[in-house]
Amino acid sequence: MAGFKVFNKTDQDVWVTIYDPFGQQIGYGNVVKGGSHEFTSGFYAIGSQYKLLAEYPTKEPHSWNTTTRQYVTKTDYDSINLLGNSTGGFWQNP
Repeated sequence: MAGFKVFNKTDQDVWVTIYDPFGQQIGYGNVVKGGSHEFTSGFYAIGSQYKLLAEYPTKEPHSWNTTTRQYVTKTDYDSINLLGNSTGGFWQNP
């Protein structure tokens, strides 16, 4: 099933939300520090662009957030890394 696998390479737990090309929220969840989470529930169309939002801390108020836009290219999941620390984060393709 298509989707995204987020690898949290920060030293903090983060909250990740995924939005479809029309701005609808289709996936969300906590990704623990040093861990990963597969976002594959819902419908991910291969070739479509999705917005990924990461927020820290996992509960509001958030001290930072970072977004990226990624295309789904694989039938299982596309991987993406989240790097940073308690002062900020950024996305990186593996």
